[in-house]
Amino acid sequence: MYILLVTAIVFITAIILLNQYNSGNPRQQKNNLKYFSWILFITAAVLLVFYFMNSKEDVPIFSRTVHMPNGATYALPGGAYLKLS
Repeated sequence: MYILLVTAIVFITAIILLNQYNSGNPRQQKNNLKYFSWILFITAAVLLVFYFMNSKEDVPIFSRTVHMPNGATYALPGGAYLKLS
């Protein structure tokens, strides 16, 4: 959960720096801000990928995920329900 907070802080910082790049700063400082803000954007993207790859919960996109009592996880396409009897 903390990695999402860090990602949000890095992303907001990158937006602020890119906004400062677009304002009237000296030329050399503007180039440094541009490169640093793009490095922060890439870092935020890598952190998000790392979070979703290592999350304990599955992230269903087009399917419904069913957690079985024995620890197995099944993805049912189309959002189908698994009837347990």
